[in-house]
Amino acid sequence: MQLTSVLTTLTLLTLLSTTLGIPLTPRDVPKVTIKNHCQTTIYLTSIARERHNNATIPASSSYSEALYYDGITGTSLQITTTPSGLDHGGPILNAAYTFNKPANSTYYSLSTVDGRGYAFEGQLVLFYADRDTKGVILWEPGKERSTSTRAFLGGETDLVLDVCAMRTL
Repeated sequence: MQLTSVLTTLTLLTLLSTTLGIPLTPRDVPKVTIKNHCQTTIYLTSIARERHNNATIPASSSYSEALYYDGITGTSLQITTTPSGLDHGGPILNAAYTFNKPANSTYYSLSTVDGRGYAFEGQLVLFYADRDTKGVILWEPGKERSTSTRAFLGGETDLVLDVCAMRTL
């Protein structure tokens, strides 16, 4: 008898969701996606107050993780071209983000770690808020790079870091 009641409730919720367009799952958690269009593997380490995720991103693939906000620091996505590049002096591409809750804004920036070189020379690199591609940070081949920061003023958003991008947005 209880199983029939549960199934009836689930069926009713499914019908309401389908008919009224009400989602049954909570709002998606904002994420960052790293797209690797390079011809070689790249390596990611996520760092806030401490190291979090490590990921190996093969050529022509992508990786996503939930945005991490600890309330005190921002999060830095450290991208290297060798598995031990972070700890052994290799070049580091630094894509960073933070969420300013009172201002309802997501801030993101792109830089390199001083004195460690740049591993993506001659490649296009993009970093942007998925819902606001006008605020793209664009590092073009052969042009001078400098630390760039943008703000997305529409609250939380997905972010995309496109390394060795195929084209601009």
